[in-house]
Amino acid sequence: MSTPEETLPAPSRSALLKSTLLALSVAGVLLVTCVLPAEYGVDPTGVGGMLGLTQMGEVKQALVEEEAENAAAQAAADSVVAASEAAASGASAPNAPGGVTVLTRDSTNKP
Repeated sequence: MSTPEETLPAPSRSALLKSTLLALSVAGVLLVTCVLPAEYGVDPTGVGGMLGLTQMGEVKQALVEEEAENAAAQAAADSVVAASEAAASGASAPNAPGGVTVLTRDSTNKP
């Protein structure tokens, strides 16, 4: 008592084209009205401001800029530390060139 399964007809080329164009247009509208304001703080239509998405995007952009500044400051601090460590290890001789006497504390000699 099994019945043969019905096969659905394939959609026509024009129906596929219409569906594709509709999907692309909806995606474009969502990109301009929601994604750009929320992610980048760019609101060409003003809808993102009404929905509160522009403020969220501006906060995200400020955080990205702050993170970049912190990374640059950390890199600068790391290079200063590396330079001072290199200078300290290179100038650990009792009489450094230039007539400067460098006093070092040896961790193995305890007072």
